Amino acid sequence: MNIGIDLDNTLVNTHKKMLDYIYSDEKKEELLNNIDSLTSGNTKNEMVKYFYKKYAIKIFENAELMDGAKDALNYLVQNNYKIVIITLRGDKGSMFSGSETTTIEYLKKHNIPYSKVIFNSKNKAIVCKEEKIDIMLDDSLSVISNINKTKTEAILFNSNSKPNYGCKQVTSWQEFIELLKEIR
Repeated sequence: MNIGIDLDNTLVNTHKKMLDYIYSDEKKEELLNNIDSLTSGNTKNEMVKYFYKKYAIKIFENAELMDGAKDALNYLVQNNYKIVIITLRGDKGSMFSGSETTTIEYLKKHNIPYSKVIFNSKNKAIVCKEEKIDIMLDDSLSVISNINKTKTEAILFNSNSKPNYGCKQVTSWQEFIELLKEIR
């Protein structure tokens, strides 16, 4: 079975590290006033451009793995799942330049098992179809909604809470593994 895994705020807690850099920056107030644009990656916003140019690679290098992620991925590999990391990160475009090398180094440093990493994934539904992904785990409701229109089953990773979004969702990696056991 092929499992697609989003990277930021699914496998790696980039949001927490992002907040660390926001609070340490001299433009903290302006950044906090633009938090929605920052978290959505709105590249038309000048504060977003400023922030990511200054901190994106540092965030990618220093963010912590989500609790239980490594154990869950090891479980998946031991049970013959193929792990494909599908991420918007990539070197195309100036905002994340250098992120591909940084990401691969991060995965190696943390001994994260995977079969493939696909960068610059602006339309993950298409990537899931091309890669024959059976189940995709992502933290974005819009990505999940788009993927659920295909043959791939999409599961929302929402580590903060579990409101009813009308889709399958988990709040932890352990919960994801339990859900997979039920599906399989």
